[in-house]
Amino acid sequence: MGKRERPLNTDVNVSSYNLKKILEELTKYSHRAPGSSEALKAASFIESLLRDYLKAGETRNFSWKTQYWFCSFSQLYSEKTGREIIHLPLAFSGNGNVAGKTVFVRYPEKEPIPREIENKIALVLTSYCYRNNILRRLEKNRALGTVFITKVPGNLIKESIVKENVTLPAVAISLEEGLELIRSRDSLLLGVEGGSTVSEAKGISYTLQGRGDKTYLLFAHYDSMLYSPGAHENASGTTVLLEVARILNFRTLLNTYLFLFLPIKMRKNGMILEDVLKDVNYQGVIIVDRVGSLYGRRIAVIQGFKKEQVKIISILQSTGYYVLISEKKPWYSKRFSTENILYLTEAPSYFANTPLDLSSYISVSSLMEVVKTLLALINVLEGR
Repeated sequence: MGKRERPLNTDVNVSSYNLKKILEELTKYSHRAPGSSEALKAASFIESLLRDYLKAGETRNFSWKTQYWFCSFSQLYSEKTGREIIHLPLAFSGNGNVAGKTVFVRYPEKEPIPREIENKIALVLTSYCYRNNILRRLEKNRALGTVFITKVPGNLIKESIVKENVTLPAVAISLEEGLELIRSRDSLLLGVEGGSTVSEAKGISYTLQGRGDKTYLLFAHYDSMLYSPGAHENASGTTVLLEVARILNFRTLLNTYLFLFLPIKMRKNGMILEDVLKDVNYQGVIIVDRVGSLYGRRIAVIQGFKKEQVKIISILQSTGYYVLISEKKPWYSKRFSTENILYLTEAPSYFANTPLDLSSYISVSSLMEVVKTLLALINVLEGR
């Protein structure tokens, strides 16, 4: 089907119906771990929407092979009460069921592993940074299994496979649940079944060609992680960018806009991102992370955009954003070869154990405000 001409400067309103429909569709697909079947369904939905609904632009997809540990189930039971503490579709490592007494291990990456760890399940209070080392050490000392206790379990599960060949069953629980286990000295039943698998992760780009020679990237990751609410993190940012693309589709543009919908894994892998952008000479990037929360505080981090910075800050502040000006390149933008970076998000970053019920914490009217903010920012880039 040939490309149609876009009407000149047509005023297209933001649609709350479209926002709600897209958000609900994306959050049907569970937590959308990168490379999972649910993430691939979400990618296919995004691609079909761009191909069939936004005819004026050019859509393409790209993929790469990735390896994950997928589990048919992972369960944690209290032997005292028989109560199921947690039931997750993913875990870090392991295959099979273990049962035994628990032992509390604090920061084993810095302190010696206690001698009494053998044939017990370790309750590990730690950050996510040293997970692989901890599992290897616990396995070497003949622990039965591991329960990581952390303020933000989602951070632990971001890399959902232990790259080393660790077979020790391991899951993560919240700080509140973990402290209860430590106090109760409960024995546990820990079950993890599954195996390592190679999967395909997908990225989608959508290009709206302008008349000038400048290109700007608009970027969101469409996948989600366990313990993160999939509606907020980050179906919300993806939904906003899809609505912005729909509206720009009906405008005559001075600049070219390249929309990128990528999994987190591709976002953080510089080689893959560089390959995607190798033929693109772009002048700036706008990253849209989790947005639309009823409880979050709007935050914008801006670097560069020297000519437009005053106008951009004014727009952001007028729409409720707390603006930070970064002198150094933020961590999330180091993969981009430009000094012009704008990052939009909301705090807090995760709502642990929050269900995917959109009405509980996502406001479609708030999403509409973010769309309008982005369109106002694009008008500045367009010189309007």
